[in-house]
Amino acid sequence: MNDSLIFSYLTPSRDAVKAAIRISVSVWGAMIIAFLMNFEHPVWAMITGLISFFAPDQGQVVKKCLYQCISTIVGGVAGLLLASLTAQSPFFAAIGLAFLVAIASALSYHSRDANYTFCFAIFSVTVAIVVMVPVFIGTSSETIAEVFIDRVGTVLAGVVWVSLVSTALWPKFNLESLKKASGNLAVSALKIGCLFTGDERVFKDQIHALFGSLIACEDLASHCTMEGVRGKRTAKGAREVNRMVVDVVAIAYALRRAYSAATPAGRQFVSTEIAGLARQTESAAADPARLGSFLRDRIDALKAESATRNGPDGAGFGQIMSEDLINLFGLLGKIFERHGKLEQDVKDAPVGIVVRRHLQIRNTLVNGFRSFLYCLAAFGVWYSTGWVYGFLIVVVPTVLSIVLGKAPHQEVLLKKIAIGVGVGIVAGLPVYVLLAGAPSAVELLVVTAAPALFIGLLGLSRLDSFAYSLGYALSYLIVVLPMNSHEVTLNVSFAVERSLCVGVGTILLAILFVILPRTPFLGRDTRSEQAFQGEMKRAFRSRPDPSHLADWHREIALIVDKAVSICAEVDAARKTDVLRAAGRCISVVWQVARVESWLEKRVDAGQSASLLKPWKVEILDTFVKGRHSIVKPLSNRLAEASAPECRRLAMDRFVVEHDYLIGQVLEERSQEQK
Repeated sequence: MNDSLIFSYLTPSRDAVKAAIRISVSVWGAMIIAFLMNFEHPVWAMITGLISFFAPDQGQVVKKCLYQCISTIVGGVAGLLLASLTAQSPFFAAIGLAFLVAIASALSYHSRDANYTFCFAIFSVTVAIVVMVPVFIGTSSETIAEVFIDRVGTVLAGVVWVSLVSTALWPKFNLESLKKASGNLAVSALKIGCLFTGDERVFKDQIHALFGSLIACEDLASHCTMEGVRGKRTAKGAREVNRMVVDVVAIAYALRRAYSAATPAGRQFVSTEIAGLARQTESAAADPARLGSFLRDRIDALKAESATRNGPDGAGFGQIMSEDLINLFGLLGKIFERHGKLEQDVKDAPVGIVVRRHLQIRNTLVNGFRSFLYCLAAFGVWYSTGWVYGFLIVVVPTVLSIVLGKAPHQEVLLKKIAIGVGVGIVAGLPVYVLLAGAPSAVELLVVTAAPALFIGLLGLSRLDSFAYSLGYALSYLIVVLPMNSHEVTLNVSFAVERSLCVGVGTILLAILFVILPRTPFLGRDTRSEQAFQGEMKRAFRSRPDPSHLADWHREIALIVDKAVSICAEVDAARKTDVLRAAGRCISVVWQVARVESWLEKRVDAGQSASLLKPWKVEILDTFVKGRHSIVKPLSNRLAEASAPECRRLAMDRFVVEHDYLIGQVLEERSQEQK
C-alpha cells in the first residue's frame, strides 16, 4: 500500500463511512442471529453480510441475496450427493468437486452481470464445504447432513438479515442513476447525428463514448428490474431508448457513407440541415419539447424537399440520404420523448432490446479449466500433506478464480488481496487471543472486534482499495471466526493455519493466472475485422422474422458489446481501427437488413428468399476474405430474375444506391487489408 492509499483509510469520505456502517451492521447482526439460532458456523452468515454489499445499490443487493438462496440450496444438494457417493474415496471426491467447480466457472464467464458470476461462486463454495468439511470431522451420513443443514441455514439467515439492512439503512436505488445514464445516452445519440459529416477521429471518439453509455444503461436497467414496479417500468423504457439509439448508430454510419458519395450540392444540403440540428444540442436535455418541435418541422421540410426534387437529380443528396435524414430526425425526437416518460408504460412503444454479452468460447473454457486445475491441485496438496485445518486453501481461492475470471489484471488484484490477507491476520490474531473466541460473550466480541473490521471496510467503496479491503475483511473474519464449537474455537493453530492457507492459495492462484491468462480479443497480428466475423455470420444466417428490421438490433448490439470489450484492452491507435471495423460491420448489416425488408414488401416471400440468400452469402464471403467487390450485385440478380416484378425493381434507385454503398464498404475493407 502506498501512503495516499493509507491516508484514504484514515480520512474516509462520507459515502465510505456510510458503506462501512451498513456492512458492519450487516456482518455483526448476522453473527448475532446465527448465534441465537444456534448455528455452528456464524462466520458463514457474517461473510454473507459482507459480500452482499460489494455493490451497495438496492437492486444488486437483492440480486445477490436471491442468487445466494438459489446457489446455496442447489450447491448444498449437489455437495450432499457428491459427498454421499464419494465418502470413502477422497480421490473421486476431488475429481467430482473440481469438475463441478469447472462447470460453474465456465458458465459464470458469459455474462457482464457480476451478480450472475457471484451466483456460481457461492454454488462452488457450498459444494466445497459440504464435501471437504466431513473429510476431517467424519464421513458418516449424519455428519454430512449436519454440515449441509448448517451451511444452508446459516447463509439463508444471513440473507434475510442483509435484505432488511439494505432496505433500512441508506438504501441506494438505481432508478435515478438509470435516468441520468439514459439522458446522457440520448445526448450522445444527438451528437452522433451531428458528427457524421465531420472529422473521422471526432466521430469515432463520440461513437466509443456512446457505445460505453449504451452498455452502462443496459447494466443499470438489468439491476433496476429488481427494484419494484417503478424500477421495472424504467428499465423497460430505458431498453426502448437503447433500441432506438442502436438505430441512430446504424443510420449515422449509413449517412456517413452516403454523404461521402453524394454530389457537392447534396453534401451542402445535408451540412445545412446538420448545422441546424447541432444548434439544438446544448438545450436538448433541458428543453426536449423545443427539440421535438424543431425536428418535426425539419422532417416535414425534408419530405417536401424530397418529393419536389426527387432525389439525386434534384438536390443531389440521393434517396437514401433523404430517407435516412428523415429517419434520423424522427428517431432523435422519439428518443427524447421516451426519455421524458421513462417511468411510464407507453403504449405502442417499440420493443426494447437487451444488450447481451458476446460469446467467448475459448475464454470460457480457459476459465473453467483454470478453476478445475487449481481446485484439483489444492485439494491434492491439502489431503496428501494432512493439513487438516487448511481446507480453506481450496475454498476461498477457488471462489476468487471464478469471480476474477473476467477482471483485468487478475494477478495484480490477487496480489493486493494477498497483502490484505496478511494485514488481516496481524489485526485479527490479537482479537482472537484476547477473546478466546468465547461465543457466550457476544457483546464483548462485537465491541472488541468491530472497530478493526470497520477500518478495513472503509476501503470497499473505492476501486483502488477494494482488493486490499476484501482480503483484509475475509482474513480478519476467518481469524476471529466466532463459532459454537469450543474444541475448534480455542485451537490457536487452527486460527493461524486457516488464515495463512487463504493467503498461500491466493498467491498460487495468481501464478496460475499468469500461466493460463485470458486470451485477448485481438492478437498482435489479428486484423480488427476478424473479431466481428462471428457476429456478421450470425446476423446473415439466422433471422427468425426477416420482415422486421427489429430482428437485426440484437446482432448490432452484440457488435457494440464486443467493440467496447476490445477497446478496453487495446491502445488508442488500435482503438480507432477497432471502431472503424465495427462501423463497417454495422454498416453492412444495416444496409442488408434495409434491403431485405424493402424487397420482401414488394415481391413474393419465396422469390425474395431465393434472391437474397445467395446475395447475402456472397457479401459475407467477400467481406470475410477481403475481396474488392461482389461479383453479382442485387440489381443484377433482380434483372436476371424470371418474375417481371423483380426485373422492374432492378433499376430502382433504392437498390442501386444500396449496392453502391455496400460496395464502398467492401472496397475500403479490401484496400486496408492490402
